[in-house]
Amino acid sequence: MTPAPEVNPYESSIVKDAIAEPREAKPGWLGQTLALVGALVSALYLANIGVGIFELSPDNLPGIGNIDEFLFSLLLIYCLQKLGVNLLPILRPRASGPRDVIAR
Repeated sequence: MTPAPEVNPYESSIVKDAIAEPREAKPGWLGQTLALVGALVSALYLANIGVGIFELSPDNLPGIGNIDEFLFSLLLIYCLQKLGVNLLPILRPRASGPRDVIAR
């Protein structure tokens, strides 16, 4: 009976895939549609088309009056990022390439 060959765990394709750089998944048609709807809703809310009649939180309350604008701004930035428009440099995906792994 021949002994089983010694296998380096860092040579396995499963391990290489697990430690590789994460790939940026592009959203499908449903994700793009939801991102577009979210961007449009948040842009319309921030444009104040309700003329102050439709407000989620009244702006004259100290401290919490601008929370709705903050949340809709975050929603707009997130939806635009999902659509491929990166407004903030920190949200840009890292360049993909080979990653150095130190074997033990």
